[in-house]
Amino acid sequence: AVLGLCATLAAAPAKAQPAGVIYCCEAGGQTLCGDILPAACYGRAYREMNPSGTVRRQVPAPLTPAQAAQREAEERRLRAADQERLRQQRRDKALIDTYRSLRDLDERREREIAEIDRSLRALRERETELLLRHSQVLAARARVSGDAALRVEEDLRRIDGEIASQRGLIDARLRERTAVLDRFSEDRERYLQLSAPAGTGVA
Repeated sequence: AVLGLCATLAAAPAKAQPAGVIYCCEAGGQTLCGDILPAACYGRAYREMNPSGTVRRQVPAPLTPAQAAQREAEERRLRAADQERLRQQRRDKALIDTYRSLRDLDERREREIAEIDRSLRALRERETELLLRHSQVLAARARVSGDAALRVEEDLRRIDGEIASQRGLIDARLRERTAVLDRFSEDRERYLQLSAPAGTGVA
């Protein structure tokens, strides 16, 4: 019945197709076929058949703009997931190559934290010196006048600037200390996962 209907179709002109191929689609509740794709099949799913009625290929309908956008978003998600998986593999390899054992990792953490703490002590000592100097200059301001008073005000502004700078350095080192502890905590947890014997349930 399908082939009989195909013989009665008058399709719009189209470029030459492979010999013996029949194109069919469903449109308006009917099966439309032709030796070139019927105009009513444009934008629809169709199938390519040989003269005996065997389906050679199924061609899906073109995606709507919304479907195309959804597919593109899914492809981006899959690419991002693949990239993240590769990054994690590189991080895992670097972690295992860097530390011989969990003790080695812990010792490295303690060395880095100790270095930051030494730096913080030096910065705070300098801050204390500046605060003392600020108090001394402030006390001297009440005892001077004229040009001497102007010099005292200039000294106070300079010391205030140094104190602000010193506190900025201290805050930066404190943030660095927190970041180092967080990083080693994550590395330690991941190292345990990677080095756990198979079948222990550590994921």
